[in-house]
Amino acid sequence: MIHRSVEARLREEDPTFRLGPARLRSILLRSPRVSVRIQYAQRAGRRPLQSCPVCGEEIRPLRNQTLEGDTVILGWRCTRCPFWTPVRRRVPARYAFRWVGR
Repeated sequence: MIHRSVEARLREEDPTFRLGPARLRSILLRSPRVSVRIQYAQRAGRRPLQSCPVCGEEIRPLRNQTLEGDTVILGWRCTRCPFWTPVRRRVPARYAFRWVGR
């Protein structure tokens, strides 16, 4: 919905302008004036994450040390956006953007 309204507004200035939903989401995630709330759905993790499913940035493991001194991976966290997932995979299902102003 937000994608359609933003693209319509941009086309008022240039009718040939195109903006995809993934590109708009990436721009809004980097904007300090916009906050994002993401709702997730649980999915079985068939393959390891290569990059963040929200913004495409690097994913780093969340590690914890056990009482025996070993390290275990608890999940993964994005280095740019608020995305994180436990070992049982969460995937973004819905985004809510809010203008926080100046």
